[in-house]
Amino acid sequence: GTDQVARIREATQDRESPYSLGELLSSVPGVLEPTQAWKALASHSGPVIIGGSEDPSAAFGHEGWTTGIAQQNNMWYEINFPEVFRITEVQFDAPANGLPWQAADKPPAFPRGLKLLAFSMDGEWKEIGVFKPDSQEVILRFEPVSLQKLRLELIDVPSDLGDIPWSMRQLKLLGWTKSPDKVYNPTSP
Repeated sequence: GTDQVARIREATQDRESPYSLGELLSSVPGVLEPTQAWKALASHSGPVIIGGSEDPSAAFGHEGWTTGIAQQNNMWYEINFPEVFRITEVQFDAPANGLPWQAADKPPAFPRGLKLLAFSMDGEWKEIGVFKPDSQEVILRFEPVSLQKLRLELIDVPSDLGDIPWSMRQLKLLGWTKSPDKVYNPTSP
């Protein structure tokens, strides 16, 4: 609206030349590719398939990660980064029920409530937001936040959900490895 136009005009009033392609591209978030330096941790882990990995970092791949037990409030999944990143979106698929061979008999395994937390260089966890996913394709969008650790925490687990574990696969984070340099970002205050 008009507030956004006013912010754009104020942020760009001293600009005398067009933005370069590089400047424009650096203002658009991209998928951050996980590396060996990223450390994934979880309050609970179990194999998704018989003989599969219990490593929380499997959430970034096709096999995925699961708690291995029924969803409970305060279960968490965390990613520790080797440097400060600026993140604006989290995406993942929640398999039909965490266990492929039981998909027809159980409700979908997506979390019904998630709290996102950021840990930054000041040494404190701060809430990014509370989300209520409503499908197996979970997309959490929020104002860009600089952080060194990201935590997803289950909240509001329905009592009638049964023994459905929390499962994630193809986890993606969108953002920047560093803040864009002097390029207007319409989502910034």
